[in-house]
Amino acid sequence: MKLKILAIFIVVILVLNIVLLIFEKISVLGFWAVIIISALIAHKGIPYLKNKKK
Repeated sequence: MKLKILAIFIVVILVLNIVLLIFEKISVLGFWAVIIISALIAHKGIPYLKNKKK
């Protein structure tokens, strides 16, 4: 259940990231930084937590 909440939280952050970019509240560099951090969490962190749970 916690992994599902984490995944939903990451999706919400990415949607807010796109909205902030559209309204020019963050720079393009900040936009890509958030995307890269979210991708690393999704690619490395979630599987690690999933294996740790077992």
